[in-house]
Amino acid sequence: MSTPQETPMVDPIVTSTPESQSSMISDLSSSMSEPQGSMASKYASEPTPMDTDTTAPTPKVTDSTADIIRRKTHIIENLKNQAKIHFMEYMVLNEDDSDPAAALIAHEKFKECEQKVNRAKEALKSFAAMFEEVKTPADGSSNHSLRLVVPNDLPTLQLKGDAIWRKKAECYDSAYDFCNTFETVLRAHGQALNSNWERLLPLCMNPEQVSWCREALLEKGFSWKQVRPMILDHFDTPYRKFLLMVEVGSMCQSTYESNREYSNRFQKMRREAGMEDSTLLAVTYFASLKASVKSLDYPNYRLGTCLW
Repeated sequence: MSTPQETPMVDPIVTSTPESQSSMISDLSSSMSEPQGSMASKYASEPTPMDTDTTAPTPKVTDSTADIIRRKTHIIENLKNQAKIHFMEYMVLNEDDSDPAAALIAHEKFKECEQKVNRAKEALKSFAAMFEEVKTPADGSSNHSLRLVVPNDLPTLQLKGDAIWRKKAECYDSAYDFCNTFETVLRAHGQALNSNWERLLPLCMNPEQVSWCREALLEKGFSWKQVRPMILDHFDTPYRKFLLMVEVGSMCQSTYESNREYSNRFQKMRREAGMEDSTLLAVTYFASLKASVKSLDYPNYRLGTCLW
């Protein structure tokens, strides 16, 4: 009984000849260099993530707020000019009534420009207001100007002859005198009058005065230049001004009071009384001087020049 002979395992690399090795390497390299089936063609045709990532970076806003506002204003002016042209065209066509259809078209174009101008104005107003609230100077000095300061030496609006509601505070001869002190204090603390009077003025008043202030002055958009005469008219009543005029007429220079000191006091009182410079006022002033001053001779000098 014959036994089957086992076929020996042969290592192809060991038993291959140089020619067969060369053929095998060539076949292997060619198979690796060519795409294999649909999978190879799929990856060859699909773009890579690097190929598709072409999104541009977010642009940076390099124009300043002022430049944008200036350019927007120029656009609005151009729209206005276009509106003028369409309106004139409409007026001419409407006047001669030669082409009603063209006149209607011109009118529609004018209304369209009008709407564009109004929308642009609203957008510009909103834009300017938004950046006005957040802008700060580049040098960082805004911290001081934006800091709300309440001066501790604010004057009290209480006048001589009226009820005294703050006992230890100074009483002023007139509202004119109070306003001068109010301005001096705010300037001394670096507080602009136009932007701070509305915040600080009520602190100088009693409840009745504050009530009037809220009704007549606050939240009206007034500047201090507009508010000051309103305060004078309200508190320096005609009767009070009359009493001040009487006081000016009864003034006298004291024995040890210098000419300059008395002149300053006289000028202050006549301003508070609302009295304008005049010959009669100069006579009143001269009559109020002490005798030693009136007896002096001032040659070649006008009275108003040497004494005022």
